[in-house]
Amino acid sequence: MTDSAPKTPFKDTTFKDKTLTDQEVSDFRIDDLFMSRTDERGVILSGNQTFQRLSGFEWDEILGAPHKVIRHPDMPKCIFRLFWDTLKDGRPVGAYVKNRSKQGRYYWVFAIALPVEGGYVSVRLKPTSNVFDRIRGMYAELVEAERNGASIEEGLEALDGSLGKFGCTSYRDAMAAWVRSEIAARRVALGRKPDPVLRGLEELKGCVLKIGKELADIGATFESIRGTPTNLRIQATRFGDKAITIQIISQNYDVLTKDIEAANKTMSGIYQDLLRVLDEDSFGLAAVSLLHEAFRRFEEENSLPDGVSMEQEAKIIQPHTRNFGARADVMLKRTEDLVTQVHQLQRIVSGLAVARVMCRIEEAGLSGDSGGIADIVRRLLEFQTKVMGCIENIDTECRNAHRLMIKLAANFSDTPDEMKPRGDSDRRKAAREPRLKGGTAAHAAATSAKTAPRARPEAGAMDGAW
Repeated sequence: MTDSAPKTPFKDTTFKDKTLTDQEVSDFRIDDLFMSRTDERGVILSGNQTFQRLSGFEWDEILGAPHKVIRHPDMPKCIFRLFWDTLKDGRPVGAYVKNRSKQGRYYWVFAIALPVEGGYVSVRLKPTSNVFDRIRGMYAELVEAERNGASIEEGLEALDGSLGKFGCTSYRDAMAAWVRSEIAARRVALGRKPDPVLRGLEELKGCVLKIGKELADIGATFESIRGTPTNLRIQATRFGDKAITIQIISQNYDVLTKDIEAANKTMSGIYQDLLRVLDEDSFGLAAVSLLHEAFRRFEEENSLPDGVSMEQEAKIIQPHTRNFGARADVMLKRTEDLVTQVHQLQRIVSGLAVARVMCRIEEAGLSGDSGGIADIVRRLLEFQTKVMGCIENIDTECRNAHRLMIKLAANFSDTPDEMKPRGDSDRRKAAREPRLKGGTAAHAAATSAKTAPRARPEAGAMDGAW
């Protein structure tokens, strides 16, 4: 759709039939996907016919209107604040959204929005996963609190507190899990095989979480022997000059354990960064896989209002898919950094093995009761064994993650066929929606919109524009 709008500013004449407000839109199918594109202020510039059909508006009514024209009053304001702030920050975002058609009927979607040149593109599907019912309950609580005077900021705090019930540590984590669940549930309902990208992302997240667990175990194990080098020196003083070597070994051991602590801290930082990138970009990668299907359907539509250019839409959207391929490479680099640190930690722990063996040799040469030193040496062996086991597990998971990263990066290195514009002469004619015919009022309005100056949205259009 060209970036134009009707000549006259949008006037909200919707929802006159109040008897329909509790009725659900009946023709929203599980296989439906719909798209829309807006400018940076949320003014609708483009959309597919599924979007137009479910909204209940004619094209001349919806083009140039603020996206919030389909907003339902049962939606928590805090969700729109989070949604919009994330988009303005240049990051993709997803949320369950209750929309309202022109006639007043409602329909739920899982909405995914992505920043593109000059604004945002959104693709939506019908939610069917097991988490959906729980989301509606959470939204009802948030809306009730807002109607009782809770601020948007208080709503955001309540939202953060509710995410733990879904096993999520942040909204970033939640939306990544939810989009995978919704796409997977949709594929099952349609009798399709699992999405290989989703499967790879699930496996990758599992690898990364296992790495985090092993790093936490190393940290806890380190805490258990933090005072061991000092205790070793204290025990060695009982033997005077005979245990000078043990005291030197304990000092070296102290240095090595501090190196382990520093290396583990570095690895934990890389892990947290990898987890953040994975949550954000795995969401984007999953969203792009859905966008590919939606775009293919968009291209199948014929007799769209004048001003639609599939080539133009592809030109706007394609760079975004390539960007996510590049970000898959970023995740790959983070994994490689983690592998490098694992090898560094292996070398440090190997140094502990040498110190432990030397300590045992010196302890064997001491006369009298050396039980205290022997006990410390035993604990050092347990520590080393535990840490080496953790490192081996981390190394295994890093290699698994690296393998999955390479596969994901390859999947997004080329433009998929469905994202390549075919042109009008090659466009398929698989009609799925009622088509607008030439000579209709909508067709005439869309035609005149091509040359009309863009109408400014009404005041407050960006307040919960999505």
